[in-house]
Amino acid sequence: MSKRYKASFACYLLVVLVLFGFGFRYLFAGELTPYHAAALGQSLGTMTPNQQITFLTLYRVVGTGMLSTAVAITFLLFGPFRRGEVWSRWAMTTSGVCFSGLSLYATLAFKAATGIDAPWPASVASLAIVVLAHVLAIEKAKV
Repeated sequence: MSKRYKASFACYLLVVLVLFGFGFRYLFAGELTPYHAAALGQSLGTMTPNQQITFLTLYRVVGTGMLSTAVAITFLLFGPFRRGEVWSRWAMTTSGVCFSGLSLYATLAFKAATGIDAPWPASVASLAIVVLAHVLAIEKAKV
């Protein structure tokens, strides 16, 4: 593996690790994030049981989506990508850009609607890292 390809691998791996971290955080969340609590003006404990389960279910769905994306990219990264198969780079980049782009849209829409800061810089960083990983891997191509 060339240095550029190793750097690309490291970038994709960083995205995977972050997705696993946030995925587990949301999957096992027992409280609202500070920005959601601020927007609602209440904590999870002050909500009705139906409201609590609604929010926790939504968090679990988000966490599952992050974990699913992380698992898919992991298999691509350690299999076809390491073998230099070009399609895997496109598949990982497409997955990463879709997830990060939609996350960025959602967090910016939340900020626009509520005026409360959501972690949109994380989505921008993820997008940038995925695109950088893709560009760094361009030199090695097997069809």
